[in-house]
Amino acid sequence: LTKIPVNLPALTRSDKIQKKLAQVGFDWNTSFEIINKIYEEIDEFIDEEEKDNDAGKLDELGDILFSVVNLARYTGVDPEMALRSSNRKFVRRIIQMEHLFASSGKDIENVSKKELNLKWDQIKRRQ
Repeated sequence: LTKIPVNLPALTRSDKIQKKLAQVGFDWNTSFEIINKIYEEIDEFIDEEEKDNDAGKLDELGDILFSVVNLARYTGVDPEMALRSSNRKFVRRIIQMEHLFASSGKDIENVSKKELNLKWDQIKRRQ
């Protein structure tokens, strides 16, 4: 593992670490096991959130991300590509929201959270 460069993007490095470990048999048997691990890590994050423990939240959020990268690796999905795709989709939806609000004479910066969520749901249903 020491041969995996520490200056790689975190998602890439995490993927390489996990691939290396899988080669020696330290791996999951099913994707369902990894999903359960993600839920476990989320529960641990919630515990740290309830304690208002910033260091604990950082650690647990890292564990969530590490586990999600593991799920991506296990299922053959490139986590960097998946995140880039989600970023594009999210930005596209926000731009659509801005246009919808503008067409009704509103500025996205001046609408309520409720209006934002309603418009978001409307856009998601269209896709």
